[in-house]
Amino acid sequence: MPEPTKIFISSAAQDRLRPLRENLHRLLMEMEHRPLMYEKDFGPWPPEQLVENCLKYVEMSDIFLLFISDKAGNYSQYYKATITHCEFQKAYQCNKYIIVFVEDYIYDLFWYEIRLIIGEMLKSYKETFGTIPVNYFKIEKEAWEKHPKK
Repeated sequence: MPEPTKIFISSAAQDRLRPLRENLHRLLMEMEHRPLMYEKDFGPWPPEQLVENCLKYVEMSDIFLLFISDKAGNYSQYYKATITHCEFQKAYQCNKYIIVFVEDYIYDLFWYEIRLIIGEMLKSYKETFGTIPVNYFKIEKEAWEKHPKK
């Protein structure tokens, strides 16, 4: 019998995504896959071990599913990123199959509004410094702060 597909389910820990995550977990189990979801399959750990253990499970997975809504998730000072972002980066570095689902209003907000603000800021940065920035974090944060719907 073949080994079940290990599917890592990632998102910020927010109440609006809980039913989706739980239903997906149940459906994947019914299809005889092996979902890997923090609340059900691994964890909790002491805070200092949380990110490393999550990344270990990302490495063990075959497929990485990411659900994006309107919360960023818990931030790790050590990694200078959210845990969800660290998981995504690990999946990318390990060449996992990555499937990202973004709520419509978040998708629209980025593509039709925030992206345009970021584009203008990048143009201004390049005119001022003669190059593009090495890190976009500061520009993204400023763009969000400038957005009227924040």
